[in-house]
Amino acid sequence: MSDTFESLTAELRDYCAAKNLPPMSADELLCEVSAVMAGEPSAFIAAPEHGTRAGILQDAETWLGQFCQRWEEMESADEALRQWREAGRDVSDLRDEPEVTQIYPEDRPEPVAGRIYDPGFIECASDGQFCVIVGNQEFHGSQAEAEAWLWTNYAKAERGHR
Repeated sequence: MSDTFESLTAELRDYCAAKNLPPMSADELLCEVSAVMAGEPSAFIAAPEHGTRAGILQDAETWLGQFCQRWEEMESADEALRQWREAGRDVSDLRDEPEVTQIYPEDRPEPVAGRIYDPGFIECASDGQFCVIVGNQEFHGSQAEAEAWLWTNYAKAERGHR
């Protein structure tokens, strides 16, 4: 399952509960843990009195740093997807742009409505659903789902993950 902001928030909440850490945002908690590990006082986290708690806080510092990085990557990807969706344009007939869509009038006698984006297109089916075909994979769903599916597959291809 891929991360969502909701799943990341639940993961942070569960981690804090398991490690007896206060329920704070990850970046605030990382600052507090780092300060405690550096010997500074904290109003939220007691200084470790024994090695076990110091180890837990040291592990938490590493985990929180990685968690914050994942959150920032999600925010960047979310913003990129939003900008990318806005760059899409509606077309009444995808056959009019065969260099982008590779849908030709001789293959499809009826007009094919859809949206064109930088890396590809989605086709509007007669039932109001949208269809995306990338390579040998096909997806059917709402416009938002089809856009997300196209974006995810485009991003994977750009990063070399197939």
